[in-house]
Amino acid sequence: MSDPTTDTAGADSLGAALAEARQALPGAQVVFAVTGDVDAWSERATAVADAAGLSPWPDWAVARVGAGAGPHLLNVVADLAETGRSPGLVVCALAPVASVLLAQAAAVSADEELAVIVIDHTVDPAGELDQTEAAAEGADAAEAPADETAADGTPG
Repeated sequence: MSDPTTDTAGADSLGAALAEARQALPGAQVVFAVTGDVDAWSERATAVADAAGLSPWPDWAVARVGAGAGPHLLNVVADLAETGRSPGLVVCALAPVASVLLAQAAAVSADEELAVIVIDHTVDPAGELDQTEAAAEGADAAEAPADETAADGTPG
């Protein structure tokens, strides 16, 4: 079994979906949502970003959900929304991410009037969720964790 953090299979199709989302939302920041440490996912994120024709920051960044090292997805969304550094946001899940977290990211961006598109072609570990869109229910179930990492990965 291949390591999902370095597996580049499917990068072209996910990159095409990402490029289409960016056409719908020109200038949007892309954030790859991952589990665990963000650095472990850099190879897969780079492959997908390359397939979409993106350059590393400011075009894209990697953010975690749950425990791990690196900026948390909800903090990145809040930072981008509060600073106005991007006209929109495309959240692209590279790992099975709880749909409630994707919905929370969409809710945070909506509160700050930041346009958001969620791309999630993953399936949760139990195999029960087809997460092609973030579910609206439960979007406010939890708040962003407190960490002082800005969207560009620098301590805030």
